[in-house]
Amino acid sequence: MGHGKETPRQKMIGMMYLVLTALLALNVSKDILNTFQTLSDGLNKTAYNFSQKNAAVYGAFEAAYQENKDKVGKWKNKADVVQASSDSLYNYVELLKNKVVLKADKVVTRITKDTIETPYTKLDEKGIFNGKIGKIQAIDDNNVPGEILILKGEATVLRKKIEAYKTLLIEQIKLNDTTKNGEGAISAILSGLDTSDPPPKEGAKINWETHVFDHIPLIAVITLMTKIQTDVRNAESNAVSYFHSQIDAASFKFNKLEAIVKAPKSYLLVGGKYEAEVFLAASDTTVSPEIFVGGRPLTIKDGKGQYSAGGTSVGEKKWGGIIKFKAPAGNILEFPFKSSFEVGQSSAVVSATAMNVFYKGVDNPVAISASGVPVEKLKPTISNGTLTKVKNGYMVKVTKGTEAIIKVLANVDGNTKLMGQSKFRVKRMPDPVAKIANKKGGSIGRNVLVAQGGIKADMENFDFDAKFTVTGYNVSTTIKGYVQERKVKGFRFNDQVRGLVKQASAKGKIYFENITAKGPDGTTRNLATIIFRLK
Repeated sequence: MGHGKETPRQKMIGMMYLVLTALLALNVSKDILNTFQTLSDGLNKTAYNFSQKNAAVYGAFEAAYQENKDKVGKWKNKADVVQASSDSLYNYVELLKNKVVLKADKVVTRITKDTIETPYTKLDEKGIFNGKIGKIQAIDDNNVPGEILILKGEATVLRKKIEAYKTLLIEQIKLNDTTKNGEGAISAILSGLDTSDPPPKEGAKINWETHVFDHIPLIAVITLMTKIQTDVRNAESNAVSYFHSQIDAASFKFNKLEAIVKAPKSYLLVGGKYEAEVFLAASDTTVSPEIFVGGRPLTIKDGKGQYSAGGTSVGEKKWGGIIKFKAPAGNILEFPFKSSFEVGQSSAVVSATAMNVFYKGVDNPVAISASGVPVEKLKPTISNGTLTKVKNGYMVKVTKGTEAIIKVLANVDGNTKLMGQSKFRVKRMPDPVAKIANKKGGSIGRNVLVAQGGIKADMENFDFDAKFTVTGYNVSTTIKGYVQERKVKGFRFNDQVRGLVKQASAKGKIYFENITAKGPDGTTRNLATIIFRLK
């Protein structure tokens, strides 16, 4: 029970066990050995107390689950897994105890794979040992325990079951737990279920099984296994108590409510309709969030970030950022947000949100607005290409030509009116840059180069989501004085490419030439050569 949470009773039993174990080495009388029976009974009572404590936690889980299944379900499922595994290991140790006792006392009984009919134990209606064991006759027998546990390998099976049980508990605690809240429970479990081999003594190495069970009288072996059962119940208690504590650990606490009015638009035409959402917002005045816009922190006043921006140019102005808030569990939660406002003037405004050109073959985002006219009443057209309405504006796509003109029409008082127009240049997308390991050449380690998946076509300093795919390349290098070259289709490194790199001369050069890439506009580009010198 080396987890730092022992009761005075547990400490007393532990001290008695150490003293009695030391006395065994002196070949003391059976009166001393009989004392182990008392110690085993005490350990059984401790295990029973843990079982009662755990039962109370399981009951609390069930009550909480009936109240809120979504909130409690995850943690209750973990507790159910631990309960089933704990009972299984506990009962296995009990069956193993009986195998040893029945063999030593020469009791004729019926033993099956999963049960033992014996006068020494009694199982309750659920098939769980009730914590009582009768008087053992051959208490000083030190042959049978070694025969069953060491020679027949039962102690090794027990060790593997304990280690598997310990791993299961730790995995259940760590699963979905990104904080370090479970470290205390894990530490207690590792300490209480330690099955590591002891340090070598006088140069001799022995394993855990031999150290614990070899050449030890029967009554001491039974007491040791009873202690293991107690450690199992203690580990179970640590795990399920931690799960129960996490039900409300991530719940937010709020101490302030206020009314909020959120309107999708702040302008209104005569005859129009104003709409808004009104709701209650909860906040915690004891904890202030951190709010960042464009990477810069906002001033916080009464828990709210203070943001301002000037209308220096016409058009839709998008802005946003991230709110960072410390959760009750100690981890930092991040909430991204975005918004926009419009700056208008007396004439129509058409502004490209990325730059003042349209690129062929890709979607070009455009914001279109007209002063005093709702967006839904605008009817823009384009002279070259297509203009498609999207959530936050429009997308323009052109495939030919050198310019495009967008005209903005609006329904004003039932009539279609030209609000204005804007002209844009049409250009081909720039060539991508060939890269390997995010490098365009230079020095590279042989193993690093071999580990790469292939050649990437990177659109450097390009604001659009345009992707080029490498369709082929040549690779060459000098091997033992001769130039070796391979032609590859696609962007990937095959076994031939990796073979050249592995056989290349030390500090030799690797050439990737004739690199071609195909873009979303359907064109094929010839990319620059990549030259690496091996380190």
